[in-house]
Amino acid sequence: MNERVADSATDGDIQALRAEFKNLRTDFSKLTELLKDTAINRGSEAADRLRATAERGWSEAKSTAQTVIEEMEERPLATVAGVFVAGVLFGLLLGGRR
Repeated sequence: MNERVADSATDGDIQALRAEFKNLRTDFSKLTELLKDTAINRGSEAADRLRATAERGWSEAKSTAQTVIEEMEERPLATVAGVFVAGVLFGLLLGGRR
């Protein structure tokens, strides 16, 4: 009789464990989906921030280039002199001793 009670208790424990494993699988599945959705959303948020930063940088670069061009047009002789001096210095630095 004790064996039957022990077998019945063991069977009940096994059934309870199976039910718990089934619940755990369901919970892990939900967690996996949640993590996947979070990663997708974070990825798109990061891409949006990167795109905004790149657009801002490009806009600033265009503005700076436009300012430089305007300065060069206003003072062409100073620009030529500056480029000449920069070229000479660059040549001296890279020319080395022969």
